[in-house]
Amino acid sequence: MLRVSLLRGAGLRAADINGRSDPYALLSVGDSAGRSAVVNATLNPDWGGQPFTLYVRSLESDVLKVRARRDGGRGGTGALRSFPSLASTQPPD
Repeated sequence: MLRVSLLRGAGLRAADINGRSDPYALLSVGDSAGRSAVVNATLNPDWGGQPFTLYVRSLESDVLKVRARRDGGRGGTGALRSFPSLASTQPPD
């Protein structure tokens, strides 16, 4: 089990006509995933430590992936930024 606190994003790509985005984050480890709340009209979302519990099958091969996506309503969704290698190879003490 991996507990993650999602803090904030910075410098996301503007995807809306107003020069901002409505981002949310997708977190995944292997087959386990979670989705954050949407933060409206910002390129620097603050999720305030939103908690996630993800299930890890292999400490050797599972990697925490964090992707920022845009909530586009009728305009659809799209990638804003990806952080594919955020993981520690050592379990906490």
